[in-house]
Amino acid sequence: MRDRGRTPADGWAEDFSYGYYRTLLHALRAAFELRTLSERLPGGRDGERTAFLRHDVDVCLERAVELAEIEHELGVRSTYMVLPDTPLYNLEENRDVLHHLCELGHEIGLHCDLGPAANGAEPTDGGLTAAEHRRITDGRRRLAALDLRPVRSVSFHRPAGRVLGGPRRIDGM
Repeated sequence: MRDRGRTPADGWAEDFSYGYYRTLLHALRAAFELRTLSERLPGGRDGERTAFLRHDVDVCLERAVELAEIEHELGVRSTYMVLPDTPLYNLEENRDVLHHLCELGHEIGLHCDLGPAANGAEPTDGGLTAAEHRRITDGRRRLAALDLRPVRSVSFHRPAGRVLGGPRRIDGM
């Protein structure tokens, strides 16, 4: 349902297609300096408007490649956050897909689901439990074993409120 008086140019289009994504990228490039998550500069440059492009790949790596190819064609780089422990795709079996994303100039980051690791334990350093830190380290190690560029970005899949208010850097990411 559309809001009265709003047009697709005011916000999201009703049909979020690859064509619309191209239009969105053109608009972003015209207004912002586009960066991957790991390219965050402390303090930034005076007057620079920056947007960080990130995709949480929760379901399908093949669809991520379609977006990555569009971005590459337009000279845009982004961060693809992948889940190491998902039943929907296997990182090791999709090693070539992940390498292709890197070859297109994109960053691979760790998308970590901490839900199973919390287990009622008390948070320690930075609002995370010891088990959550181990889960992050294990996920990063799995990505490193695929011979990808160093993993420098992390995001959380359905994070708890205590994690959202935590530190900006976790385990060096």
